[in-house]
Amino acid sequence: MKTQITTPTIVSLVALALFGSIPLKAQNSIPQGSQPSAASPACLAKHGKGHGKQMLSVLNDQERSQLKTAMKQVKNDPQLVAARESLKDAQTKEAKKAAHDTLRQTRRDLLLKADSSLSPVLEKVKEAKHAKPPVS
Repeated sequence: MKTQITTPTIVSLVALALFGSIPLKAQNSIPQGSQPSAASPACLAKHGKGHGKQMLSVLNDQERSQLKTAMKQVKNDPQLVAARESLKDAQTKEAKKAAHDTLRQTRRDLLLKADSSLSPVLEKVKEAKHAKPPVS
């Protein structure tokens, strides 16, 4: 049986050959053995990225594990879901701040309800949040 190759087939194969290798080159753009530079703590605090990891770094492994377990327990709670939705639906800056405060308080209340021994852990995180980042 003889197979006919048409022009659209050839064009598709050429496009696949040319564009299929682009992601591979992008993945290898960082030299092996080196890692991309991490942002400084001051930069993270200024731009708001990674602040959760920075705040949780004040906890030891046991406290972090305890908090993570409680967070998993409450993440689908209807009160927390409703608070997240109200934050998502908020339009004005004031409404967003109020919804964010409500979300934070609801999460805290649910975490303490799930595990009452989390109070000192949550206080540590709160203190770390309000602490000024060191200037590098």
